[in-house]
Amino acid sequence: VGGVERGGEPAAQMHVLERRVTELEGLLAASQMDLVASQKDLADSQVEVLTLQARVRELEAAASAVPTAGRSARLAELVEQAKAAKETLDAVHSREQHGKFAGTTFTLAYTTLSAFFGGLEARIGAPSPNLRVAMRVEHCTSADSADEYTTGNYGVTTTPEIEWHVAVDPVAGLAQL
Repeated sequence: VGGVERGGEPAAQMHVLERRVTELEGLLAASQMDLVASQKDLADSQVEVLTLQARVRELEAAASAVPTAGRSARLAELVEQAKAAKETLDAVHSREQHGKFAGTTFTLAYTTLSAFFGGLEARIGAPSPNLRVAMRVEHCTSADSADEYTTGNYGVTTTPEIEWHVAVDPVAGLAQL
């Protein structure tokens, strides 16, 4: 459970736990370095956005200051400059949004490849060969068997135990409840 095989010697289990702690500490350190790098990228992007916003304001002010007589050619030039600045601003914003999610991602690691290829049976035991009994236990005697939930398709509130009885023997099963 949690990366430690059942059974075995306590010393061996302790060794496995110590090795796993070391692995997790390494992953934590790498994640922290990624976070610092992402925060620096975000700060750089914010400075770039502020610079571009100031440039757009300058261009707007320059456009309104041009005399009416020479305004059409100069205005067209300023409009093109403003469009280019806005496109750059949009690109920076897109990178910032991408970095918000992609820059802070991490890789989950639960256990070793040998444990993965060893299969679940080595970790949680062999499955019950009696499927019907196992399903009944799961639906009727597990800790969450009486927990109510509402179905998504019809909005009916039910429990795993009720569903078991409805599916297996609707008349006799529901009479027991």
